[in-house]
Amino acid sequence: MGTINDWGPNDPANHPRFVEAVKVGIAQAKAIGSKRVLSLSGPARAGVSKEEQMDALVKAGKLVAPLLEEAGIVMVWETLNVLVSHPGYFLVYSADGSDLVKRTDHPNVKFLFDIFHQQISEGNLILNIRKYINEIGHFHFADNPGRHQPGTGEINYKNVFKAIYETGYRDIVACEFGITKGTPTEEVLAVLAECDRW
Repeated sequence: MGTINDWGPNDPANHPRFVEAVKVGIAQAKAIGSKRVLSLSGPARAGVSKEEQMDALVKAGKLVAPLLEEAGIVMVWETLNVLVSHPGYFLVYSADGSDLVKRTDHPNVKFLFDIFHQQISEGNLILNIRKYINEIGHFHFADNPGRHQPGTGEINYKNVFKAIYETGYRDIVACEFGITKGTPTEEVLAVLAECDRW
């Protein structure tokens, strides 16, 4: 949907471009059998209130919701951290992602809870997963710091995955990390399998 520092649907001027990008995303998702498309809010707009930018995102979500529903695909707005990885990005906190989903009020529009980003932005991973599970449509994960596989940082993934399961979520939890240099793939797979045992 464009690069993070490029453009975003938090500016209504970009809504036509956004609708076209979502159409492309839907076609690509169908081609690979995915039930999710990911959207980015865009960079925070200087001199424009948060409320005005949130209103624009709600409108953008409502514009594409019928397309998503027809395709049987859920679009997820990704919250990203601005402290380490994506300075200047607009949609950062789970509370805002949840608010955006509730205001859009369509089952095919949710937000993506990226465990790596949310650990940096706000912590309280398990509490926030439980609190916002009805608005969460997908998960990404990587350990922090470093954005590598579980076991390389501070996140207790065994407890996090257990908490996700206990919410009733039964969809995909997608890894989005770089394997630490020199670590065999088999070792990473064993770590991932161990995270699912509690």
